[in-house]
Amino acid sequence: MTISIETQRNTAEIELAEKHEREIKTLSLFTGNNAAILDEAFEAISEKVNIDPYIDSCLEVYLSFTGNGDDYKHVYQVLRKAGYEPRQQMTEEDKSYFSTWWEKDDAPTLWVCFSSNACHRVAVGTRTVEETIYELVCD
Repeated sequence: MTISIETQRNTAEIELAEKHEREIKTLSLFTGNNAAILDEAFEAISEKVNIDPYIDSCLEVYLSFTGNGDDYKHVYQVLRKAGYEPRQQMTEEDKSYFSTWWEKDDAPTLWVCFSSNACHRVAVGTRTVEETIYELVCD
């Protein structure tokens, strides 16, 4: 079965039009009130945490920072105040490194990545291991 060149061209034009429509919709998320909210949030975060947000070629916003628990709480509070919700919450096991998407209706999605600089090794107990002990015995 062969598909005509005309059908292939029409399909390609439809796919291209749909792609452009998605891109325009995504770009529109960065205008007006959303732009102001993001600027305000990034400025509030920057007051306490060294963070450099960037937008990749897929128009996704990335926020990566290193700090301590207070720094993470600050970023969390600012983003929540801006109306964003994390897809998942940090757990005890995530305290050294944590990342998740933050979402808000009709606004750009944010990828937030936290790495702790406050980790240190702590003794949490001891353990005794039973081992077989050998001696050299000559008969």
